Amino acid sequence: MKHFVAYASKLRSLLNYYLESRNVSDFDRLCELLVCDRINTTLSENCLKYILCIKTTDWPTVKQLLLYIKRPLRVFVWFVSQAQTS
Repeated sequence: MKHFVAYASKLRSLLNYYLESRNVSDFDRLCELLVCDRINTTLSENCLKYILCIKTTDWPTVKQLLLYIKRPLRVFVWFVSQAQTS
C-alpha cells in the first residue's frame, strides 16, 4: 500500500510540474492542452517537426494547431499543381 501512495504522490508532482511548465491555470486551458497533445501524437513526423519549428514559446490553441497542420498541406497542393502545369 505504501508503494501506491508514493507512486500517486510522484504522479501528482509530475502532473503539477507539467501543468506549471505549460502555464495551465484553468480548466479550459487544461482541455486545450490535452486536446493539442493528443492531436500531436497523431501527426506525421514531418508535420510535427514543422509545428515544433514554428511554435512560439507558448503552446498553440487547438485552432492555431489546426491552422499549422493545414498550412503545409496547402503549400504541398500548390507545389504539385505548379509542377503539373509546367
